[in-house]
Amino acid sequence: MKVVGLIADIVGSREIASRAEFQRGLETVLNEINARSADRLLSPYTITIGDEFQALYAGFGGLFGDVLRILWRVHPHRIRFAVNYDLITTALNRTSAVGMDGPVFYGARTELDSLKQRSATSIRVGGLALRSHEVINAALDLLCDNVNRWPRTALGVLAHSLDGLTVPQMEESLEVKRRAVYKSFRNNNIDHHITLLRAVTAELEAGVGD
Repeated sequence: MKVVGLIADIVGSREIASRAEFQRGLETVLNEINARSADRLLSPYTITIGDEFQALYAGFGGLFGDVLRILWRVHPHRIRFAVNYDLITTALNRTSAVGMDGPVFYGARTELDSLKQRSATSIRVGGLALRSHEVINAALDLLCDNVNRWPRTALGVLAHSLDGLTVPQMEESLEVKRRAVYKSFRNNNIDHHITLLRAVTAELEAGVGD
């Protein structure tokens, strides 16, 4: 059975002041993602060792929205995300993303290791036999370069837009004025980033099952 695996780690986690408090906050965020994305998660987001966490998805649908929601909630901290599509060779653990094995994890770990030299948010995808594979990762690099310069509100606007929320709904959820939402759209080219992520997701989904 092929699945989408995600392994992530916090950039500079050892330098975070009040690290225990940060970890509790991260766990709260991941539990919220687990609740809202239960229909697409095969194994829930789970903190494993140190400040690493992982999860398994059935496909790529909704994955980038979840990633951006996590980034929004932990801002200004940065996270490296490694995503891989491959086989799981053990039984699925539906309650915690531990105690499983297979190439999906090996590939994600290799991808994460390749990102270790980066000191900012980054996303890498592997495991798919797509001609567009290099283009996809280059597009994600460009997106992350932009996102790393964004204020927290802009991250929230992008994450909420991918979920299909309207501006009034964002105003309430983000706890900002409506003009701040519109300003984020205008100053950060949010619409272009939405188009990019939806195109990347569609391309990745087209490779699932191959």
